[in-house]
Amino acid sequence: MHKAGGSMPQTILATDLDGTFLGGSAEQRATLYDWIARRRDEIVLIFVSGRGQGFMRGLASELPVQPDHMVGDVGTSVGCGPGYAPLPHLEQWLDQSWPADAHARIDQAMLQHPGLSEQPGVSGRRRSYFYKDPAHARAAQRDVQQLNFDVLISDNLYFDVLPRGV
Repeated sequence: MHKAGGSMPQTILATDLDGTFLGGSAEQRATLYDWIARRRDEIVLIFVSGRGQGFMRGLASELPVQPDHMVGDVGTSVGCGPGYAPLPHLEQWLDQSWPADAHARIDQAMLQHPGLSEQPGVSGRRRSYFYKDPAHARAAQRDVQQLNFDVLISDNLYFDVLPRGV
């Protein structure tokens, strides 16, 4: 991001939380947080996580530096500015991409894939599962994509069903 008249931050730092912003030793984290704090007027800090907004808000309140914005729930929720308010136009787009019957349709399709197990505590505009066998994940991916949803497979463990385009 370029400075405009000296009033806009020059850098956007969008960081994952688990294993990244929260990773490393206590000394390494303190060094990073101090570096950000000294440059806070130059940096737009964005937390990006598979975790939900509630978790991220709680975490932000405990850290020595707070984010300006948060992208959570594997990209299906966004909180912006003070109070991390949702953006109405983005919320509308996400809602249009996640029909009211999405959970039921996905749950029905996933009955055919016992090799995947539902992750607890997940809500909102996504469905999330664990898997062990990549062949099971690929088979479930084909079925879910036929329902007009996207699938994100990550870390040889996670299988997330998301609104198309997220």
